[in-house]
Amino acid sequence: MKNYLNTLPHLVFSFQEIENFTFQVLNGAGDVFDIIKAVDKASRPDFDSMTTEELDLYVKQNSHCSALIKVNGSPILIIIHMSCV
Repeated sequence: MKNYLNTLPHLVFSFQEIENFTFQVLNGAGDVFDIIKAVDKASRPDFDSMTTEELDLYVKQNSHCSALIKVNGSPILIIIHMSCV
């Protein structure tokens, strides 16, 4: 992180360290909305009634670089995120 910040001398900002758990919560906060769509059928869009253009727009607006994995019978929810630069 320090090397990255050194490459941007024109930006002035500060940051503070946070615990790993806090970072994971913040990183996964947006995934909650994906979980809702996965478990609540009423919140899912009706893909069958969408035009090709509407479906294309939905995919562009709702695609993520993350995945949620839940194994049946396990209390563990795995959140995977890939950051591309």
